[in-house]
Amino acid sequence: MPPNSEYIVSKTIDGVQTGLIIPKEMIIEVGTKVKMVNCLEAEKYKDCIWEVASEPWKVGGKWVVLLDRYSGGFAVENLEAVKEVSN
Repeated sequence: MPPNSEYIVSKTIDGVQTGLIIPKEMIIEVGTKVKMVNCLEAEKYKDCIWEVASEPWKVGGKWVVLLDRYSGGFAVENLEAVKEVSN
């Protein structure tokens, strides 16, 4: 499916174009602060703020990203961006 208003071609990684076509709603920038929502992990980690550590990739039909301090990929659909509160 070619890129259009609903899709975007992923960025380059280490200077190499990945060629992935990612739905815009699954795009989340590396470095974005997020919290887990609408999943079992959201209750376990309700006070945790995570940092996105990778671009999305597809696993078993789900778009996932790496999170700093979390092992394995985590579903983008269960992440919500948060603004950091400064004291």
